[in-house]
Order: sequence, then structure tokens, then C-alpha cells
Amino acid sequence: MTPSLYNPLAIASKPFPAIYSEKILIFTIFSAFAEFERDMIVERTQEGKMLAKQNPDFREGRPKKFTKQQINHALTLLENHSYKQVEDMTGISVSTLVRAKKKKAAEAING
Repeated sequence: MTPSLYNPLAIASKPFPAIYSEKILIFTIFSAFAEFERDMIVERTQEGKMLAKQNPDFREGRPKKFTKQQINHALTLLENHSYKQVEDMTGISVSTLVRAKKKKAAEAING
């Protein structure tokens, strides 16, 4: 039975070959570097977001692929064409059209 890596007393209280101790040392060093690198990535990401938020045109998240005008045009095409036909004409996927149509209907209900 090997002792827990997270319990240093269990490791220190039992004699182990030098190879095992070296493995623990290397594992600990690599773990520390990995944690440090992760913290640095988080820190750089947060700094970049703070700088980007200073721009008044900043919008967090994924940019929209289609403008509202393009979506509205596609929705008007749906009055006379099928979803597949509108998809072929505009390049807007059926799922996006369905989602936009539901959103437009909800906005009409809510005012």
C-alpha cells in the first residue's frame, strides 16, 4: 500500500527507496510550476479584460455573426419561403432563424 501523496506525515513516517522520494520531489516541483502558470494566465486575462473594458465600444463575449438588419431581413423572407430556402438565400442557419423568430415573438408579447 502506497501512502497518500497529500499526507506528508504518511510519507515521512515510512521508509521508501530514493526513487520514490525523487518522484515525489519532481511531481511537487512540476505541480508548483503548473499552478504558477495557471495563476499567471488568469492574471493576464483579467488585466486584458480590464484594459478592454475601458473602451466604450467593448462588448464582452462572442461577437454577433449577423446584424439585426440581416436577421430582420431573413425573418421577412420567412413569410414567403421555407426555413431551408431562407437559409440557402441568406446563409443564416435554421436554428438561428428559429431562435430569432422566438425572440421576436417574445418581444412582441412583452411590448
